[in-house]
Amino acid sequence: AFLEGGSNWTTFVMEKMDDEYPKNLRRRGCRKLDLTPSEYFRCGRLFWHGELERKSLQTTMQNIRPDVFFYASDFPHANSRKVIEEVHEFVQRDNFDDATKRSLLSGVADKMYGLDRALAARKETARKVVA
Repeated sequence: AFLEGGSNWTTFVMEKMDDEYPKNLRRRGCRKLDLTPSEYFRCGRLFWHGELERKSLQTTMQNIRPDVFFYASDFPHANSRKVIEEVHEFVQRDNFDDATKRSLLSGVADKMYGLDRALAARKETARKVVA
């Protein structure tokens, strides 16, 4: 997971790595990768912090894949008021649908940290106890 550096840089780096990798493969004898560098970015095994205030967030998400972006903050260690304001402003934006907003604010983090599986396991245990 890339949590500190945001994600706006990824489009440039993916393009540059795809351009340079074949050249370096020939010149330097690098090991042949199974995928292009940008395909590794898009494979779904990497997760990215989506900076909610960035106008380019939507484009960045489309360039990689939307289901690997989530909002990360240092809350409550960071400026708590700023975090709350960022989230509130993001929720008011009209260029993201509600499903994408939910995904960015909780769904992808649940998936990355396994919280969805943990919750399902707890529900299953509770069901067995009650039955």
